[in-house]
Amino acid sequence: MTHATPQLDVHWNHGTPRRARTVEPAIQIHWYAGGTAIMRQSKTVNYEAPFMYLFVGDQRALLLDTGATADPDLFPLRATVDHMLAQATGDPGYPLVVAHSHGHGDHVAGDPQFADRPDTTVVGHDADSVREFFGLADTWPTGTADFDLARMSSAATSRCPPNPDASSRSARPTTLLHADRSREH
Repeated sequence: MTHATPQLDVHWNHGTPRRARTVEPAIQIHWYAGGTAIMRQSKTVNYEAPFMYLFVGDQRALLLDTGATADPDLFPLRATVDHMLAQATGDPGYPLVVAHSHGHGDHVAGDPQFADRPDTTVVGHDADSVREFFGLADTWPTGTADFDLARMSSAATSRCPPNPDASSRSARPTTLLHADRSREH
């Protein structure tokens, strides 16, 4: 499950041919370090194969992006996240914030899976929602705001991306940076 030191030695699945007998999971999970997991949607489910990130703190977790597929039968993101939270914390209903690197469909399609999840906030993916939730209203577009997960914090900033609806996040203490370059995809 989790590692004490960062582990990026992972082979990401690249999808399987339509008629292949091998099956890969709809979501590949790699526990990077501590309470930080990197997930990738299978190319077999959607050709975009986006990455998603789960940061688990002592009081709540942050899921960054929800993938390119809304259908939980094809892409069981909520069930997977609940299972991961149960593994990491012992509580499948652990408090969760769902946020986005930007609002493209391959990063927000799974949002409806979390709509009725208790103790969950799904942050809108437009710039105004991001600014309001993360407290960036007075410092946009150059500011930074800390988002405390307890034991781990995430910094949200609008500095890196060229898109006004995009943002970047870094998780401490794992020093993993997720910077969106939304105009480039």
